[in-house]
Amino acid sequence: MAWFADIMTQLGYTEEAVQALERALQLDPNRDGNWLKLIEVYLRADNSAAARATLQKFILYGGENADTLQKIALACVRLGDLRQAV
Repeated sequence: MAWFADIMTQLGYTEEAVQALERALQLDPNRDGNWLKLIEVYLRADNSAAARATLQKFILYGGENADTLQKIALACVRLGDLRQAV
């Protein structure tokens, strides 16, 4: 679904990209790439509140996997939340 969201975002269909990614996460919440893509789409749309809320959900689903924790930290940095990134 990330590829579809990329296309929709490039065409300016942000809402469709968000809907596709949210549906993909309902089907499989363990796909880190979909969480990160949804955060990115929200940031591109200047919706930092939704990006932050999505990040919090990602943290809940992320578990203790080192790779996932690194991705969460990078998302925190993009949101300017350095305290959460540590």
